Amino acid sequence: MPKKQQYKQPIANTQEEHYTAFKWCDEHGIRIYPKIRGSQFILVYVIDSQAHTSNKLYESKDYQQAIWDFYLFLYNKFNNDTN
Repeated sequence: MPKKQQYKQPIANTQEEHYTAFKWCDEHGIRIYPKIRGSQFILVYVIDSQAHTSNKLYESKDYQQAIWDFYLFLYNKFNNDTN
């Protein structure tokens, strides 16, 4: 009988600013999710029911960190516009 592969939780380097960005995006209805492109993926973000893509390919091992960093990017981009 083959051995079960152990699941390895992806490691994401998050800081307080990532959580602030995630909270702000959540409160403003901004969502991010990965979309598979072959063995890689792109990030899709939804604002006001309109989907947009990051147009950048990421490795599958990096998707958790990429999502956190993209929340921070969107926070820095759009938060200044609303103040």
